[in-house]
Amino acid sequence: MRILVADDSDTLSALVSDILTSEGHEVDVARTGTEAWQKLSSSTYDAILCDVVLPGIDGLRLYRRVADLRLDVVSRFVLMSGRTEHVRRFAEATGATFLAKPFQVGELLACVDRCDQHHRNGV
Repeated sequence: MRILVADDSDTLSALVSDILTSEGHEVDVARTGTEAWQKLSSSTYDAILCDVVLPGIDGLRLYRRVADLRLDVVSRFVLMSGRTEHVRRFAEATGATFLAKPFQVGELLACVDRCDQHHRNGV
């Protein structure tokens, strides 16, 4: 799968990228929401892993933009955050997938597997 990881933490971005690359995925990284939007506007991704707190466009606004304009990938958009209650409510209201930080490698891979299943099923 081709995956976009949007997170302003160099450490987390590198870790997630290394894990996913070792699983055979192609990974692009964006450090800001604006950079993520630019990448989404010019490239196709099978999944998006996006921190909620980002410089520029935050993760919730980025999700809304994708939902409004790129419905083909919105079901494979994963919101990541340590601010669980607020984001959990947003995810429940919108149907977004939510991955609470800190997460285990298995939880990350399970999210990516769900995205892969959605992609294979044309969702």
